[in-house]
Amino acid sequence: MSLVNRLSRFLAHRSAALGGAFVFLAAFSAYVFTLAPVQVPGDPSEYTFVPWILGIAHPPGYAFYTLLAGLWQHLIPIGTVAYRTHLLAATAGALNVALVYATVLTILNQRSNPAERGASSHPTNQPANHLAALFAGLSFAFATDVWQHSIHTNAHVITLLLATASVFLLVRWWATCSERWLYAFALVAGLSPTQHPLLVFGFPAYAAFILAVRPRVLREARTLLAMMVCAAIGLSVFLYYPLRSPTTPFGANDIQSWDTFIHFVTAEGLRVNLFAFGLADQPARFSVFFNLLQLQYPIFSILLAVVGWMSLIRRRPTSTRSLAVLFTIFLVVLYAFVMNTIQDVMAYLMLPFMVIAILIGVGAGEVVSVISGEVFTPRAARAVTAIAAIALISLPIAIALPRAPRISLQGYTAGADWVRRVYDRFEGKREGAFLLAPWEALTPLWVERYTNNQPLDPRDVTLVYVAANSKNPFLDSVFAHFDLGPVYLADYRREVVEGGLFRLRPDGGSPPLWRVAAPGDMSVPPLQATLSARAEDQIELLGYSLERTTLRAGETTYLTLAMRAPITPTHILMPFAWVGERTYNWTTDSRVLSTSWRPNEVIVERYEIALPFSMSPGEYPLALGVTDLTDGRDLTLADHRTNQPTNQPTSQQASQPALSIGTLHVDPPRLSPNLAGQTVLADFGAQVALAGASASANGQTAQSAPGGWAQPLVVKPGQSIQVWLDWLALQQPLDNYKVFVHLITPGEQLAAPPADFYTPLGGAFPTYLWIPKWIEGQRVSDPYTLSVPPDLPPGEYRIQVGLYGLTSLRRLYLIGQDGNLAGDRVILGTVVVE
Repeated sequence: MSLVNRLSRFLAHRSAALGGAFVFLAAFSAYVFTLAPVQVPGDPSEYTFVPWILGIAHPPGYAFYTLLAGLWQHLIPIGTVAYRTHLLAATAGALNVALVYATVLTILNQRSNPAERGASSHPTNQPANHLAALFAGLSFAFATDVWQHSIHTNAHVITLLLATASVFLLVRWWATCSERWLYAFALVAGLSPTQHPLLVFGFPAYAAFILAVRPRVLREARTLLAMMVCAAIGLSVFLYYPLRSPTTPFGANDIQSWDTFIHFVTAEGLRVNLFAFGLADQPARFSVFFNLLQLQYPIFSILLAVVGWMSLIRRRPTSTRSLAVLFTIFLVVLYAFVMNTIQDVMAYLMLPFMVIAILIGVGAGEVVSVISGEVFTPRAARAVTAIAAIALISLPIAIALPRAPRISLQGYTAGADWVRRVYDRFEGKREGAFLLAPWEALTPLWVERYTNNQPLDPRDVTLVYVAANSKNPFLDSVFAHFDLGPVYLADYRREVVEGGLFRLRPDGGSPPLWRVAAPGDMSVPPLQATLSARAEDQIELLGYSLERTTLRAGETTYLTLAMRAPITPTHILMPFAWVGERTYNWTTDSRVLSTSWRPNEVIVERYEIALPFSMSPGEYPLALGVTDLTDGRDLTLADHRTNQPTNQPTSQQASQPALSIGTLHVDPPRLSPNLAGQTVLADFGAQVALAGASASANGQTAQSAPGGWAQPLVVKPGQSIQVWLDWLALQQPLDNYKVFVHLITPGEQLAAPPADFYTPLGGAFPTYLWIPKWIEGQRVSDPYTLSVPPDLPPGEYRIQVGLYGLTSLRRLYLIGQDGNLAGDRVILGTVVVE
């Protein structure tokens, strides 16, 4: 029995450490299970190779992360450099979770003023406190934003770690009155600016908290001196820039003066993204924040955070209220900065989400403590506590289990696929080509070059980074390189082809490359299959490639088609496809219109075939046709060699001549969106649904329905129209999309300045811009403002909305209720300008 007692006492004294270890391992296990296996394109790839070679990352530089990750990469020889750097993110994410747990437990265990507590006094250590702390830690661990940042290489999770550590150290100092915690905080505070200037926005909260707990600290010279020494040690990491800059193998090499140093570490070049919203926008910005908050925590947990905050304000003694000062100022300042910024918002929001997780734990502790200690008899209290324990532990797990497959990056190989595509295409070919690419496409190639020592030979291909430093940077770069060798683009760029000076040809494979060709190029590129079909002597179909023939419902495959015309057509002719009974009438958006083709020029286009989630598994014949958009009729296809009609597809359009090119095998969807009993306004490419929309102006509100709202919205010139779009992610989108909201005339012209942002939710929530990405099942309400010009003539106008690629500017097509393509925009309704 004595052994049992000793074990009980040991567990009682080590319960905090055991609880912390539990939440750390739970979070770490979830993160490792969903960890990316290879390099992730964009900044994550930069955060992989820069520490390995001790380079300098883009502003603000992330000096602390660079040194920490470089040390980690060389001390943890697990897998590739990319994978072990992902492991650093998982470890840092799990440490954040453990610190949230420890912070909540410290607050709840502290039931008396530490300044007045005697040396022999001890804080309370109730099971309810551990339960609430576990709930807070697990809730934070499985919050979507934190989870996504903890499963791939990024510097932001280290930024979060420094903020979480700062809050934890201050709370420990508050609870124990031990100066060592204050000095440790000063060291972390000194390290913080060397990581990211965002962390400086927490300093007002930290200073107010220290003064609230110990007002006399400003007169304690010895304490202040010790804190300044610790902070100076942390700030010394900044010396990395001037010491490394002259010889850095990558990054800024001119950080030699005070001016260049300040310009770099404050990221002056990115300040255009700051404070982009005014006072009139703040209600909408708060709505956006609450939308994003609900994607992290259920409403029950958010209400617990309110309870926790109120309990800190109301609790006596006064020193406990200092915690409310810390958390309130921290939230208000970070919220005001982050929600008025239009870049990296989701990364920055992890800091407010961390404080809210702490308040959730405090609120849970208060509720459990009250119901177990004051409402019920001791026996009933034990039963209620047990029920509360089961509920509080089950809720985060119930949230985590369905999120895991949607968040997981285990199968995310986009970075490695792109690297393999480029090396297979160019290595050893001695083509002397130039690959023009944005940052996101070059960083995985730099990982291969610097961490695997596999540079590309300039005799094969030269990588050219195209920065947004002119109005048409890609067009300018094409002009600069076109006469020096073959030019390829990493992605489709509309600006290159808009003037008709160049053509863009998809260069096979997946992901695609785009070959820049001169108008009139008659060469036929290598394709999977050749064709010999002619559409009424107007255009010929020469060959095609199909990315894949087996796919799941809800997925997209791509058809590359080569065509030519003996003479320039006078009508707009477009190919289309049948998949079984579904028709794919592609739009002319971002296509080379047939009326601009040159005689016998070979035109190569890439077309999307998106399968709706409602498509039943099975085999579906795939056929091609050609339609005359000018006359509104389908052309008859004939074999070029025999001049006989081609095979017809087995479909409801069997009377229409068409060219059969094979079969698509369709499997059940991997993740089917839950749309039972729901009616959506539009399905954009089986990726994003417009679940609802509304507009308000002049005291009226119109709710959209299929076909538009019933009554027109009446406004006057000079007024504004508030538009709210309710999006539902059907699956993880395939591209980074912008939303367009247009007021248009009956003649399809813009009647007012377009309303759009860098990404949805005022730049706060990109669909696919690196990671985090939208995941299946997420719902958000997205606000826009249309300003009616004061000189707009009276009349009827319409509001149209849709999505288009951030770089390609190509609109995302709609899938109709019947599974056929249905254009690329939604008309919300009519607006009458009086």
